[in-house]
Amino acid sequence: MNSRFEPRHLPGEELVEKGIRDLESRVLSRESLLVSIGAPRGFELPAPLDDPEERLYLLLRDEVGAGRVADLVGTDEFRARPAS
Repeated sequence: MNSRFEPRHLPGEELVEKGIRDLESRVLSRESLLVSIGAPRGFELPAPLDDPEERLYLLLRDEVGAGRVADLVGTDEFRARPAS
């Protein structure tokens, strides 16, 4: 089921395309992390980043704070994580 992801004017297409470009350039960004999260789901992507969920959480936590990330996600799970 390894098919090359080709956006077709879908919602979020710009985000996915930027994420793929960032992965090709090895740029750590929200978009490259989100695309990396989708990598194990059968899409052929250029070198997905390791631990994308954790790294995205840490990136967002640093940008907006852990409480705001938890509000965005809608769970208390993130508030329970210790700061690193």
